Amino acid sequence: MMNNNSRIMHLIAVLSIALALLGVVMVYSSSAFQMKRSPQLTLPDPEQERVDVVPPPLPLIPSHRAGAYSTLLFFAKQLTWLGLALAAMFMASRVDYPRWQKWAVPFTLLALILLLMVLSPLGSKRSGATSWLSFGRFTIQPAEFAKLALIIFLADLFSRRQQELKNSLLRTLVLFAVPVLVVGLVILQPDLGMAMLMVMVIGGLWFLAGAPVRHLVIILVLGASVLITVAFYNANAWNRIRTFWNPAEASPASRYQIEQSRIAITNGGLWGVGLGDGQQKMHFLPAPHTDFIFAVMAEELGLIFTLVVLAAYGALFVLGFLVALRTPDLFGTLLAGGVTLMMAAGVLVNIAVVTGSMPTTGLPLPLISYGGSSLISSMIGLGILLNISKNIGGVRKV
Repeated sequence: MMNNNSRIMHLIAVLSIALALLGVVMVYSSSAFQMKRSPQLTLPDPEQERVDVVPPPLPLIPSHRAGAYSTLLFFAKQLTWLGLALAAMFMASRVDYPRWQKWAVPFTLLALILLLMVLSPLGSKRSGATSWLSFGRFTIQPAEFAKLALIIFLADLFSRRQQELKNSLLRTLVLFAVPVLVVGLVILQPDLGMAMLMVMVIGGLWFLAGAPVRHLVIILVLGASVLITVAFYNANAWNRIRTFWNPAEASPASRYQIEQSRIAITNGGLWGVGLGDGQQKMHFLPAPHTDFIFAVMAEELGLIFTLVVLAAYGALFVLGFLVALRTPDLFGTLLAGGVTLMMAAGVLVNIAVVTGSMPTTGLPLPLISYGGSSLISSMIGLGILLNISKNIGGVRKV
């Protein structure tokens, strides 16, 4: 008969894998039509002013052609990433979590090196941000792994320097040198959405470590001020902020993404139009298989199903925080709490963007959106969480 810890561990595993499998299904549904077009057709860039060019409709019929325009392209890639992510999750779950404390500095140094490489000729630019490393046909997004390394580093740092966090704001600021460097390199890409997510996780971990609320408010205000200042000097980011605050004055191109997302959500109603039958993914909604996959899901599967998905996410996060609260050592608490915060903040920001509750940021929906770096880093984090949940009662010395 399973004890309570085993039940928590198995529930975390089941929910994680179920959401990732749903992601594979939704990636195929949202991307197949995108690929069923002529290679000569140039789609409108959502960042440009003209976005009214829509290609003629084509039937959503699976194509077995090989090459860049197969309708199975993104599905096959995501299925491959899922296999690698499940293997990474399993391996992470087998590592007793105190070992991560010993590896915190090496992993953070590796993350910094990869972030610096992004700014080199190896960096690949997409949608206005140089956030990827390209090695032939293989690409990774180092920031996705950097945020996980940052959680491990901060869990180690805060667990060893807890008294300084509680007593001295000046000493605390000195401790933030490495996190500021990591966030700064992400800002230089510029990937302000990821930088904002990192700031949220840093603030949440600091709070879990017992920092005074007044210190937390000061740091969060400073962090928000820096991000806003950077956004002001980034034309694309500032345009998104202005569009959010005053959509009536924004250009049609600036409003395009969120308007199409809202149309998709509205079309879905309670029960959806049916899996695969959504219309907005047919070259109306930009990035339907990545940033706006939740809108496609809402249109095709409806409000009731999306609420079930949100409930699954909610249950996963409750279990994660429950593990954090039950872990006897501070490092384990901060590590479990950081992984859970990373996932929860990602879901919150993505859905807020899709529903028009905050400016567009370009962050994927964890476990569901297309993308290998995001999926693998998330599953590694969840594998760490599984090991912590297994060892709540104590772990052998390593």
